[in-house]
Amino acid sequence: MALNLGVGFPSILEVGTLPTDLDKANIIDINWLKEKNSKVFDTNPNFVCEVPSLSGNYVVKWFGWRSPFHYYISPFIKSRAQVSWDIANAMKDSGVGTPNTVFMCTFREKGYIKENVFITTAIHNHQTLRAWLRSYPDEDNVKIVLSKLADNLSRMHNAGIFHNDLTIGNILLDDELEIYLVDLNRGEQIAPKTNKCLKDLSKLFFGPAEKNELDNRISFFFKEYGKYIQFNLDWESGYQKERAKRDKIKKIKRRIKLLF
Repeated sequence: MALNLGVGFPSILEVGTLPTDLDKANIIDINWLKEKNSKVFDTNPNFVCEVPSLSGNYVVKWFGWRSPFHYYISPFIKSRAQVSWDIANAMKDSGVGTPNTVFMCTFREKGYIKENVFITTAIHNHQTLRAWLRSYPDEDNVKIVLSKLADNLSRMHNAGIFHNDLTIGNILLDDELEIYLVDLNRGEQIAPKTNKCLKDLSKLFFGPAEKNELDNRISFFFKEYGKYIQFNLDWESGYQKERAKRDKIKKIKRRIKLLF
């Protein structure tokens, strides 16, 4: 039986304004979203889709649960919708590319999160950076994109904002090759630190490409990043060390899984 933990979060939290032809009761209803969407981006554990409106198209992220553990600790933490809202607006204030926030709501019962939804404007004709790199674009365009990415990420890190899931699948490009960071629900804003910057950057992959080409991309990106970031560091070397550490941890985890 769930207790009313009363840790300071309101039972209903709503921020922003829904388009007049979209109803709040529908937006938080996953069955309505499954029926009325025009495009689905993800289904598990979060349902992410595009919903048409008279004023334009919107991306709705309905947050599910990865495990019961996350539900049971929910009275003590912000909802993922609220984190997404806060981080997106902090990014906007810092000049970092991310879709415009529209609406966020969190509903709790006795402190436990029952529903939480985050809505942004849709980026038209977009693709992930991962998909774009897999199309083997011209290297001149790769440099343009990497320079823009370095500018955005240095702005983000200089503001003490850390994405914490910075894969190239969570970076969007529109048809003008502008950068948009998405999937912000693991983000945080704290005092800027070099180790946090490196950990954030370590999930980036700049391929597929031949080794020489990949090495050139990495060097180019970190030279650009180093121009703007407030800390003086050998960022490329730090990135390589952090990647090696991540790879080692992955191997250990795989070995542990094989034992069970």
